[in-house]
Amino acid sequence: MLDGTCAALPDAKQPCGAGFSSTPCQPGAVCVSNVCENYAADGVSCTGNDMCYSGYCGTSGGCLQPLPCQPTAH
Repeated sequence: MLDGTCAALPDAKQPCGAGFSSTPCQPGAVCVSNVCENYAADGVSCTGNDMCYSGYCGTSGGCLQPLPCQPTAH
């Protein structure tokens, strides 16, 4: 049996972690470089697919709708 204490998930700009036994972010946010960031809308700059609502960070570094048959992160 595991014992623990419940705590609120971190909001945007708060520390988080990735992997097993890590601290995920609040719904609507993703952990980027150990800091929670709100999902980005199309046209907003990004550094990876995980950051975008659409699941696709285009080659120009902005969130875009994926092309037909383009894999997404979600």
